[in-house]
Amino acid sequence: MDDGINRLAAALDQSGMIEFTRFFMNDFVEGYNSINDELQPWLSELDYGWEGVLFIGMGGSAAGGDFISSLSDNAGGLPIKCHRSYGLPNWWNQNWLVVATSYSGNTEETVE
Repeated sequence: MDDGINRLAAALDQSGMIEFTRFFMNDFVEGYNSINDELQPWLSELDYGWEGVLFIGMGGSAAGGDFISSLSDNAGGLPIKCHRSYGLPNWWNQNWLVVATSYSGNTEETVE
């Protein structure tokens, strides 16, 4: 990053969310590739012909979902939405893959 941008990031992003967002896709792919189908045979259903992907999370936990959704909106293809609230949106159905994200790993609305 440019020095001016680095200074702004240091001043405005003290929690480091820029870096988390930059590496979200790598983390997502790494997590997906580490899946063991033998221990969790239901995971083979992830290849199902999904209508879209719904990321759920609150606050900064949803930043990665917002980022991926923006990329999808710009590039087209499979719809990707981010929901920042308790529960699922009314329009959701079982043909949408849900990805729950939590920065801390124990965010209440993600765990429940």
